[in-house]
Amino acid sequence: MTLAADFGTGEVLWSFLWFFLFFIFILLIFQIFGDIIRSDDLSGWGKALWSLFIIFLPFLGIFVYVIARGGKMHERQVRSMQKNEQAMQQYIRDTARETGIERHIRYRTRAVDASWSSDRARWSVRTLVGEDPTPRTLTCSFLYVCTGLTSPFTTLDINARSWRSNCQ
Repeated sequence: MTLAADFGTGEVLWSFLWFFLFFIFILLIFQIFGDIIRSDDLSGWGKALWSLFIIFLPFLGIFVYVIARGGKMHERQVRSMQKNEQAMQQYIRDTARETGIERHIRYRTRAVDASWSSDRARWSVRTLVGEDPTPRTLTCSFLYVCTGLTSPFTTLDINARSWRSNCQ
C-alpha cells in the first residue's frame, strides 16, 4: 500500500501535471462540443460526424477540430453571447413594462460613484448616461445595479421607494 509519505516531491508535481492536463482535456471536449452544437454552418450530418470523431478518437479529434475550425470558435461564442444578452435585455424590458416600473429604470447608464448616507438613509449615485460626458446625480433609498454580458456599461438603477406604492 502506497502512502503519501512514500511520494517524493517530483512524483507529487508529476501527479499535479497529469491532473492539470486531464482537466484541460475535459474542458476542451466541452468547449468543442458546445462549438459543434452552436455552429450554424454545419449540417446535422456534419455535427454528427465531428461528434463521432471526437468521441472515438478524442485526442486526434480535438486537434483536428481546432486546426480545421478553431479560427471561428471565438466568433461563434461571441455571437451566441450577444444573442443571449439581447434576449435577457428584452426580458427585463418586458417584465418592467408589465409591472409598471419601466419609467424608473435607467438603461445605458453607468454608475461612476455611489455613496450611502446613514443620516438621510439614501444613496447618492453619480452616473453617466450614454455618450454624454456630463455626470448626473441620482438619490434613492434602494439601489440595484446590473451589467450586461457583452456590453460593459449596461446598467440599471431602480428607486424602490418611488415605485413601491404603484405596485401595491
